[in-house]
Amino acid sequence: MVFKITERAMRHCGVNVKEMGIRGLWTYIESSGGNLSVYELHNQPLVIDAENFATACYREAALRCEFGGEYLAFKSYVQSLLKEFSICGVEPIFVFGGCHPKEGTKLNTLMKRNKEYFKQLSSALLIAKSTCSTELDIDIAPRLNRNVLVEILRESSIRYIACEREADISTAELAVHLQCLVTSGDSDFFIYRPNDNQVYNFIPFSTISRYSKKRSVPCSICKRSGASCYFMSCSILNNSGPFSKLKYPMLPLFAILVGNDMISNIRLPTIIDSLIHTSKLQRKSYYQRRIDAIFNWLLSFRDIEEPLSLVLSLYSENERDGIGKTIRLGISDYVLSSSGENLARELGFSTEHNISSSVSLSSKMGNLSIQDPTTCRGSYCEDASKFSKPILERNDDDDEDSIFHRWPKELIRRFRFLDLIPSLFDHMYVRNGAFSRLLMEDIKIPSSLDECMSKMRSAINGLIYGLENHLGTNGKLCGMENECVTEYRRNVDGDFTKTLMSMKPLKPPSAETPELSFLSFFSKLFNVNLEKDFKPLEIQGLAILLILWFRCSSHAQNEAKNIKTSPVALALSCCTIAMNSNREFLGRNRDVDGDFANSIRTHLDKCADVAKSNCCQEVNKRSFCIEQVHQLNELQSMTTGLKHLVAMIEVLCPFYMSNSNKFDSCSHFRNPFISFYPFWMLFASGRLLYWISRLLQNIDPSERFHKVMNEWLPKLLIRTNTGREQEDCASKDLTKLFNLIDKLNS
Repeated sequence: MVFKITERAMRHCGVNVKEMGIRGLWTYIESSGGNLSVYELHNQPLVIDAENFATACYREAALRCEFGGEYLAFKSYVQSLLKEFSICGVEPIFVFGGCHPKEGTKLNTLMKRNKEYFKQLSSALLIAKSTCSTELDIDIAPRLNRNVLVEILRESSIRYIACEREADISTAELAVHLQCLVTSGDSDFFIYRPNDNQVYNFIPFSTISRYSKKRSVPCSICKRSGASCYFMSCSILNNSGPFSKLKYPMLPLFAILVGNDMISNIRLPTIIDSLIHTSKLQRKSYYQRRIDAIFNWLLSFRDIEEPLSLVLSLYSENERDGIGKTIRLGISDYVLSSSGENLARELGFSTEHNISSSVSLSSKMGNLSIQDPTTCRGSYCEDASKFSKPILERNDDDDEDSIFHRWPKELIRRFRFLDLIPSLFDHMYVRNGAFSRLLMEDIKIPSSLDECMSKMRSAINGLIYGLENHLGTNGKLCGMENECVTEYRRNVDGDFTKTLMSMKPLKPPSAETPELSFLSFFSKLFNVNLEKDFKPLEIQGLAILLILWFRCSSHAQNEAKNIKTSPVALALSCCTIAMNSNREFLGRNRDVDGDFANSIRTHLDKCADVAKSNCCQEVNKRSFCIEQVHQLNELQSMTTGLKHLVAMIEVLCPFYMSNSNKFDSCSHFRNPFISFYPFWMLFASGRLLYWISRLLQNIDPSERFHKVMNEWLPKLLIRTNTGREQEDCASKDLTKLFNLIDKLNS
């Protein structure tokens, strides 16, 4: 019902979807004195909006986007920030998003955002072509930032979890439950408020210093333990500041009238124009004065019904019900419920932990958490139950609407801890369809990325369809209709075309053991026979990835007759083998998570410079080539899909073999055939992969493999005191990889 109401309101009333966040709110709060207070992060937990963190860190590190991602450099930057947290005794807790909202309410938002990215990419490519530029000035987030962040957190043993669906409000709820701080760069976090007497403390992520400082006088805890006392300075939302004069539900109404992620262009009374002209912020932008006018107008009311009635009076009688319901539902999106308890439990927090944390944190916060009891207007707080929605993060076994209802527990665990990729479930569990977000891709052939992933996506969807049929819970599959899922594909203008994809239930075949079932599934589905006793498993994983990708990629097939002559496949193979060798041999003498990554990163940057210099000696290779980056993004998408598929089959093979009706008691197995190199190793530097593949384009196809083996593989290795041994091992691994590819393809 939520989706229908929102759509009707948009259709009849011109309520448009905004680009992102509450536009201008951060500037407004920051520029108004008293809204933020100086704070020192030290010896306490900190809940972090993981998606926002990943995006912000990539941008802060000033890493290039146009080559498909600089993931080793991203890893180094994130690790340096996590190290600062550790020095200060800050315990980060990362919360990731899951699937999109069930009702499909974000579809238009995402489409509009992707259309803007399409225009940006189209313009950048035209400029590069006309100027023969080798680089693009563009800000389209690389595909794997989130995945690499997960790998970093695992390596560092830092707590993280994925929500079933969107994470923003669950992130705030977890912080309230743990009675600790929360940080994000999303302006919606300024609006969230708990619906009882609990405390909510928010730190804008951009205000956190990226470097720690040592206190001249240590705190009592550090003094007793003899530890050094470091902190990170930041700003915290002052819960008794001017912005906090608006209470719930007036504050969410303010966000909706200004315009948030879901709704904008709500009609405003003419008095707002008058307040804009008389605003004290005359030297500020029109948008800042508009925000100030809406804020001060709402301060003049005690009850939300009066301003809401004035807004609705601007619409016809036929429109009012739809708009009114849309606004009230929007208000409920900002209510913090008690669902943080479930996330805390799954993260391993106990009640005792919460109590001990709250005591120390309360003393740290002082008066910052105290609401101003004297404000007489705009502070009216209605009963939150009038607006609140049902709790979404509840016990998975009891909630029939939950994606996880009756799922095997191991499958839920893999979703929660991101062995599975939640976005790959959107087609099945989100109404009105889904689409792939824009990457650095060849927009002249706009559907080629979708076509490359079509078979993989069909297998993933089919396995889910088969599982829900088996469990008798296929009513959860709100993304399906008449055995079809809806997919939106871009055309050459960047607009989306709705496509219905037929879907059949899929199950791993019956066999005597899960291993044999796994082998049979891959053989039947992908026409490839895995080597049973092949080692190392990562090389077989890389071989399967390259085989499946090359079969599906029209770009790769247009450029080469086979994998062994494909410039992109050779570049990826060479760099991955070299990365693994560097990690192994450098790791013998160094801290793998310390200087190791920076040493390799510096070396790879130099190699990329050499490859670029050599390539640009030829005039026809100086302009940017989107086709090469497109293939790298095909490989990234294929890698996420393949990892996801393997993680599902490892659970489903033994699950179907069990005769037990207790579905949640299902075991799993770790397949002995395929494993994968980390994302940050496979795609360490898009810039390096790009320039090596461009160089290989200039060479006769029959000479490309030898060029990689004899020149680039040795060049990518960092010299150690076991240099000859290292080079021999790397050469053997590269030879083994392509021998296996030939065998599996035969």
